Amino acid sequence: MNGNPKQFGWPDRLGQLTSPEQVLVCTFRRWIIGMQRNYIVFWEHAWSAMADYFGSCTTRSVLRGLQYIIIGIGTSGRRPVRLHPPCCGFVCADEIWLLALIGACQRQEHGMLTALAEWLISKNGLANISDGVARIASALELKGMILPDRSQRGFCGMSCEMGETKKLKPKVTYFVGINTEKIPSQMSS
Repeated sequence: MNGNPKQFGWPDRLGQLTSPEQVLVCTFRRWIIGMQRNYIVFWEHAWSAMADYFGSCTTRSVLRGLQYIIIGIGTSGRRPVRLHPPCCGFVCADEIWLLALIGACQRQEHGMLTALAEWLISKNGLANISDGVARIASALELKGMILPDRSQRGFCGMSCEMGETKKLKPKVTYFVGINTEKIPSQMSS
């Protein structure tokens, strides 16, 4: 099955997402690329974009949650995560997956949250994913931001085989080995 989100009625372009969703997807992309390449500039761009949109306190909470999610994917992923490059205007199924997880948590749809999580990770990673998603969902709710329902139309079981996406599997060794002195000071507090 083609991983083009458009075939399921989902947005296939970044511009079709709500503003908070766009910031989350771009941050997810930049954070993982920064981890893989150990480039601080990606983390700084992620921090700046989020802090400009959400404010520093919310950004800290969202990034902590994102770190839990990345650990869950890195340690218990069923397959590599596929993401577009940070500057790309398209979105793929794994990026929609992140948004669907957060939205399901905000709506307290625990069954959907579990089903979505298990689509990409094994049961061993559920605790990290759940903790991370809950942190992000809560931080967004405090700002009055509720994500739209992106979990409809057979999302679980869909494969993401888009030619333009990069196959990326976050490695926990990069995350665990991050030197906090390299991370913007706002994030280490």
